[in-house]
Amino acid sequence: MADGSRPGLTGKAFSQIELVRQGSQLMAEDTSFTLISGMLARDPIATGSVASPALGAAGAYARSAEGRQTGQVYAM
Repeated sequence: MADGSRPGLTGKAFSQIELVRQGSQLMAEDTSFTLISGMLARDPIATGSVASPALGAAGAYARSAEGRQTGQVYAM
């Protein structure tokens, strides 16, 4: 990722994923996590080439993690 997109992915997607991954081991079973994915995950725009995949990754993780983790994971 030589184009500078790594900070966007790391800052948005990976940080939310890591929060759920680590937090699910520490929180009570009825805990829920809400990840912010946003409109660009559903409706990408040309100027959102970094934001769209980062938001999409957070949303995809929430959908795949639901039921596997302690508590629930939601994407908004």
